[in-house]
Amino acid sequence: MNTAKATSLLKKTVLAMSLSGAALMALAANGYTVTPKQAVTIKPGMTSAEVRALIGRPAHSFKFRKDPGRTWIYDVNETNIPNTHTVFYVDFGADNKVVATSERLETDDMEF
Repeated sequence: MNTAKATSLLKKTVLAMSLSGAALMALAANGYTVTPKQAVTIKPGMTSAEVRALIGRPAHSFKFRKDPGRTWIYDVNETNIPNTHTVFYVDFGADNKVVATSERLETDDMEF
């Protein structure tokens, strides 16, 4: 292979890798839904910035009256059971660090 063809191939490969990396980062930044593999990466003690960096912004964010911090809510991207979806909750303390996570299976006619 001559140098011009090799250079052209290298440029195309780098461009393709850059675009796919940017697409993955955009998906994470958009948030709203997470995969089960992403959900298990969230651990107590993580800051909200760390959570956002790992799984993106939540679909919903609530401050429940008796809780010291906010609760972020994500839809889990899995379709194992018809007419249901899993919701992933990340609960923060007053210090803006994760205190707990949980999942709940909901029917499609439920709202959260």
